[in-house]
Amino acid sequence: MDVRFFNTFIEVAKTKHFGKAAENLYLTQSAVSARIKQLEEYFNAPLFIRERHSIRLTSTGERLLPFAESMVVTLNDARRALQEVDVQLLSTAATSNAWHLLFSHLYAATNHHFPELTLKSDVVNTEQLSRQLHERTVDIVFSLEKIKSDDAETLCIGNLELGLYHTHDADPAEALNNLIHINWGDKISALLFGEFPKLRQACFSTSSIALGLQVLNQRECASIVLPHNIATSVTHPQGQLIKAQPISGYLSLYVSRLKNAQHSALDDIFQFYASPLTYSTLFQMTQE
Repeated sequence: MDVRFFNTFIEVAKTKHFGKAAENLYLTQSAVSARIKQLEEYFNAPLFIRERHSIRLTSTGERLLPFAESMVVTLNDARRALQEVDVQLLSTAATSNAWHLLFSHLYAATNHHFPELTLKSDVVNTEQLSRQLHERTVDIVFSLEKIKSDDAETLCIGNLELGLYHTHDADPAEALNNLIHINWGDKISALLFGEFPKLRQACFSTSSIALGLQVLNQRECASIVLPHNIATSVTHPQGQLIKAQPISGYLSLYVSRLKNAQHSALDDIFQFYASPLTYSTLFQMTQE
């Protein structure tokens, strides 16, 4: 039986509410219900009494609770102990765009400063980042938005300058009618829609930097909002991109971990990842 099912059972018993448990665990309510159902099928007994406005443990559920808590604590202790071995495995995750901006540099820097470290990296969305942190399936995550959790330690590692760029030799007015919109997150999108209302009718919209750049390379005349370091590295058939105007906001990058998941090895790695100096050769950043 997956230990996450027991963790879900404990959270429902604590909150006495499927919806609140789902919110705390960064799951959907249907996922919480499915996990409880599987536990009930496994033990062949109901674990909760569903009442109109609340739920409570059955006698079977009350007997199971201390065993579930003990199992979760034991496995978490085992996970922390295994992370202290000499040959360390660091599990990381990030959104697609965060990895696009960071991974190549971060991988080289990690290998240089922690040569004995074995690195595992996944690409997931922001909601999954929070879930994986709380389920302790990853140690450190990177994102373009803050992880919304009181249990997570989140630090800003830098702020990227954004600008509106258009293809070389393009008429600026015509290029503005062929906007490519990359969704950098709710905060930046709101800012961009205010400064460039035409973005709402963009010729192409995506949440992926890679896809946005592919479409840009297929258009002779187009505009796109990009961080400075990405814009200057783009190889477009028409030549280097031209900066039409700066953007008043900036794109923030964050690194996060669980507050109670600290141990000596992870502390050193997290502080390294949290230091703006780690990225000083990669980005031209405006620090807060």
